[in-house]
Amino acid sequence: SYVHIVEQDGHYGVYHELLNVVLIPTLYEELRQVPNIGCTPVYIARSNDKYGLVAADVQGTVIYPFTCDSITPFQDIIDFCTFSREGKIGLLELVSQGAIEILPAIYDNIEEYPHTPYMQLCKDGKVGLHGTTLPIPTIYDAVYVPQHFGWIKVKYRGLWGYITFMGKFTENINEAFLYHSNCCI
Repeated sequence: SYVHIVEQDGHYGVYHELLNVVLIPTLYEELRQVPNIGCTPVYIARSNDKYGLVAADVQGTVIYPFTCDSITPFQDIIDFCTFSREGKIGLLELVSQGAIEILPAIYDNIEEYPHTPYMQLCKDGKVGLHGTTLPIPTIYDAVYVPQHFGWIKVKYRGLWGYITFMGKFTENINEAFLYHSNCCI
């Protein structure tokens, strides 16, 4: 790669060696690239001990403000990052115009549900899912997502069941909303 993180006086930026151009000025205490699909690379940057997102677009455009205690990209789900504020976690999505806050920082944890494109949300000892056609709120004791195809199961008040088309709990599989999962993200 011709693109490198460079350091000057303890601050970091991004330089394109082949084009001999600075993509992000050396203004930041820390820089880490975010895996993304877009044409312009995006970096997690730290300034004054707060994190934000900066585009490597020759201007170093701030695409998400420096208001976070941390920003962490998902390992297998491209274009999504968690962010934290005051001990709570939220969800950001990288879009063509920048980054948008998909979920506010109200969760105890947000993590990838293994081998699926979904994210498990944890709040006050309960779980839910994000990324599904029909969102599953954080009111369940447990969630089970099949790896290939099928019905997502939820445990509610000690009983395993399903989610209906209306987003309600049911023990009857005939009333369940059929989700599917893609194991090859």
